[in-house]
Amino acid sequence: MSNYRPRLQIPLAFLSILSLGNVALAAGCARKPEVAPGFEPAASIQELMLLQIDPNVDPLWEAVGTVETREGIETRVPASEEQWEGLRAHALRLVETGNRLRMPGRRAIPVRGSVPGAHIAGVLDHVEIEAAVKREWPLFSSYAGEFQSAALAALRAIEARDAGDLLVTGERLQETCEQCHGHFWYPGDKPPA
Repeated sequence: MSNYRPRLQIPLAFLSILSLGNVALAAGCARKPEVAPGFEPAASIQELMLLQIDPNVDPLWEAVGTVETREGIETRVPASEEQWEGLRAHALRLVETGNRLRMPGRRAIPVRGSVPGAHIAGVLDHVEIEAAVKREWPLFSSYAGEFQSAALAALRAIEARDAGDLLVTGERLQETCEQCHGHFWYPGDKPPA
């Protein structure tokens, strides 16, 4: 019995067309849409940080830990069901803000008005921030995904009423924020005071 198998002959012109089609398909998939279909982002990324992230992440960071006061060392741990549920609401807002941050077409900076802290030494100006986020959208989106993942971990710690895990996830949230800020807001520099 012979091992001969006939070879399929494909015309070179057909292979060229097929290759061009694959290149066009890949290029089309790589482009980010200007705006996510069916959505109209109104707030900028910077406004989401100031209006959604800051007021909701601070309570998580302040909920667990130790603080030195005049009276001595104070240990902070949520003591009541009401406090845990308040933290849960903050964590849920952070998780959902992670979705909003990754919505294609959202501006990095406000169209009108100014945002406090926008002209601090070491921070890029608005035009530079906007250009950097557009140019490196996949990286920005991955940072936002890491932030959302950390917020989900905080939510799970809160739902488990695990203060130790909430402390750890709070640190993770801080690290994910600083990674993104260090790249897009004050690259190659230390965070502003």
